[in-house]
Amino acid sequence: MMTPLSFEQLYEDEWRELEAMLDQVLRTKSARESPPVPGAELAALYRRACEHLALARARSYPSYLIARLDRITGEAHQVIYYRREFGFDLIRRLISHDFPAAVRSHRSYVIIMRSGMGRVIPRA
Repeated sequence: MMTPLSFEQLYEDEWRELEAMLDQVLRTKSARESPPVPGAELAALYRRACEHLALARARSYPSYLIARLDRITGEAHQVIYYRREFGFDLIRRLISHDFPAAVRSHRSYVIIMRSGMGRVIPRA
């Protein structure tokens, strides 16, 4: 059976790498300012840290170790699954960016409909 110390020494590098990625993402105020983080690598380290947390709990490792893994996995979960845009910001983006872009990309259809060629003849 692995001791808590050997467990910690074995996986310390992975945890530090995940913590460094999380610090890189969380220290910036918005997603636009955030430097790119390799998503696949972040997800893989998150899954591994979740496995390590489950093992540490099952083996009744010291609380400081479980608390650290719990904090790391909690922060990683927020980074991976956090929905950044909702509410007023989403509506503002829709009105100022997405809708005008959709109109521009479908310009020919808009012109046809505006000119009256797209009128529907009412049924009798």
